[in-house]
Amino acid sequence: MKLTNLAIIIYSGVLGSSLAYAAGNAVLNVEGEIQINGKTVINNAGEFIGVSNATELSDNAVQLSAYEQQPGIYTYEGGYNGNTVLTITDNSRKEVITKTNQLQISESVIAGNTITTIWSNSNTEYAFETSSSKAETFENLSFSPENYIIGTLTAEVTRYTIVSSSDDDGDIGDSWISGNQIIYSAKLPSYTTNDKTYFNCLFDGDDEVISAIVCPGVGPVQSAQLGKLVSYEPSGTTRSIANSGVTNQALKIRLNALRKLTAKKSADYKKSDSLSVE
Repeated sequence: MKLTNLAIIIYSGVLGSSLAYAAGNAVLNVEGEIQINGKTVINNAGEFIGVSNATELSDNAVQLSAYEQQPGIYTYEGGYNGNTVLTITDNSRKEVITKTNQLQISESVIAGNTITTIWSNSNTEYAFETSSSKAETFENLSFSPENYIIGTLTAEVTRYTIVSSSDDDGDIGDSWISGNQIIYSAKLPSYTTNDKTYFNCLFDGDDEVISAIVCPGVGPVQSAQLGKLVSYEPSGTTRSIANSGVTNQALKIRLNALRKLTAKKSADYKKSDSLSVE
């Protein structure tokens, strides 16, 4: 009698205890692939490869790369930091944040494994203006899984090493680690904002605060940090899912850290009694 791979697994599960008792160190040898519902999950080299479409495994599984921001220009209003215009290409991200009396501009560009960032911050109320630049190499230490199960916690972690800097927040050769935790608690069949409806979105938040709502093909349509998406103007090309991972992740994490640094500098200036700039 010839058994399929799945049948062998089931059969061995039923007899596993007796095999172990009889042989001491029983071995199950499977030649070929292991499939579930006709989809290969372990190939003939013994490597776990999952499936091409996570939704085939579970209604609570999604492909995170489908929810990434795409190249183009995003305009958000009402975020924690102010109103944001975000311009994305395949190798760069630029943020222009405006708030009452304040303007912040941050731009990061990737070349190979090096991120070069230039940012400026000005405030007419407190009469200051500052700018800095930094180049860092980056190494991705942890990726979020492509096939994500809703309700689970995952994280993206990146190590940065300073190559050059005009700022005083680190020396050349210093390394630091920054990360981004991800947990989406629910899938929304549809979500409407600014008279536009999006479908199959992911929700992160509670009954008091909406941390983020992200939708396929556009990314965040609402978040506490960015606010609500007012408009999205795609560029001529759309980033393929296969190419969205490393570059987009490293730039996102870098700009998240940059927002915190810029906010800290703004707070430092506001606390100062003398706000002269030489």
